[in-house]
Amino acid sequence: MRAHHRNLVSFIGYYDEGLTWKQRLHIPVDAARRLEYLHDGCKPPILHRDLKLSNILLNETLQAKIAECGISKALETKQLLSDAYNFGIVLLELITGRPAIIRDVEPVHFERMEIESIVDSIVHGTYKYSSVQTAIETALACVSKTPTERP
Repeated sequence: MRAHHRNLVSFIGYYDEGLTWKQRLHIPVDAARRLEYLHDGCKPPILHRDLKLSNILLNETLQAKIAECGISKALETKQLLSDAYNFGIVLLELITGRPAIIRDVEPVHFERMEIESIVDSIVHGTYKYSSVQTAIETALACVSKTPTERP
């Protein structure tokens, strides 16, 4: 199955420079728009099934594009909850600057919204508390153990 759209690419790239919170936040926003295209813009809807940070590419203006649609699946019904879960993992990784499995951050930091303990130290001082809180709440909703509760 192939989908052709200006926001879907097959090129692999790498970005290794510091980002402010605002720049970092644009990555999942752009990725969400690309997923929306796959889910709502394609007929039948397409489930990406492999959304992860390494499959989100940035162009020269740091606009995010989704790559690696090789295991995507066309759906007759909207069974898109695994993409929501994967999006939540991507968002958590962008927030924390760490891999999805975080052994040194206590779950209580998330429960109490201890922002300084959660957010990647590289972006400290570049964010508003409310912005990070909303991002964390969104990510946690996406990784809900109950799939029907995922946005």
